[in-house]
Amino acid sequence: LIEEYLPKDLLEKSKNSTIKILSIGCGKFRETKNILEYFSSYKENIKLYGIEIDKNLLDSASGDETVKENKGKIFLKCADASKPDSY
Repeated sequence: LIEEYLPKDLLEKSKNSTIKILSIGCGKFRETKNILEYFSSYKENIKLYGIEIDKNLLDSASGDETVKENKGKIFLKCADASKPDSY
């Protein structure tokens, strides 16, 4: 699924740019580890953002080891994604 929606050549085309990936309704943000592994050779260019309305799920995501290890690359916010001011 990742290969279909996040082709690696996307980063090749934008080597000097930061790629930002937003997960709306990220829950526990379980896909974080997979995304970082998939793009491991471009890890410095990726910023992951997660927005979740359920504070308990977001707290669980914040406690994940992968999220902790990549603090400067992963940003989580507890908010209602249907409201523009949440972004």
